[in-house]
Amino acid sequence: MDLTLYQKMIGANNSNMTQAYINDSISHVNDMFSKSPSYRKVVIDGVDSDCIINRKKSHQMDLLLRPNFTIDKGSYVVLGLNTFIVMDFIENEIYPKANVNLCNRSLRWKDSQGEIKEYKCFVTGTTYEEDDAKIVYNSDGELTVQVQFNDDTKAIKPQMRFIFDESVYEVTSIDTASKVYNGKGFMKLILKFTNTTDTDDKDNQIADSSGNSGWGGW
Repeated sequence: MDLTLYQKMIGANNSNMTQAYINDSISHVNDMFSKSPSYRKVVIDGVDSDCIINRKKSHQMDLLLRPNFTIDKGSYVVLGLNTFIVMDFIENEIYPKANVNLCNRSLRWKDSQGEIKEYKCFVTGTTYEEDDAKIVYNSDGELTVQVQFNDDTKAIKPQMRFIFDESVYEVTSIDTASKVYNGKGFMKLILKFTNTTDTDDKDNQIADSSGNSGWGGW
């Protein structure tokens, strides 16, 4: 037999065997998926989905997803009464995995048309662990806010102001480059503590970003 033809045959057989193994693994994972004690039903960007939860910290989890499932960074995952934001996703035919953080605050503001916008976000203070190998240090009085990148949030600009509880913060920097790809992902805002104004609406947690407000004290 011609050597080239033989090599092609071997290559084709190996390819078929590999795909058969993958298909068998996918079938096995799907069959056993809901039998895991950590199996949960969640809602991902409004769609009912399955996952297996591996909790890493009080605010952070890994979600093991069904084979061939894909999810974007910045997607929202609702589990019970809590909302999480996807910080990272590892694509895999058999074992796709998403890392999520608990959304502990909401960004609320009025857009240029006067409409109220609100998005869940993950807010951290002076020091936080961004991943297993990176500790981020902020100055005192600064917050890091991670929120979904979308048509509403991409309108957020430096010097816009937001209220968290009784305190007001002003945006000093915005990162939409490192965690956004093809219009999907999340943006990172650095906010610095600032003075309140007479026109800040603390009852509805909406700060005045018009630039025409007066100082209202601390």
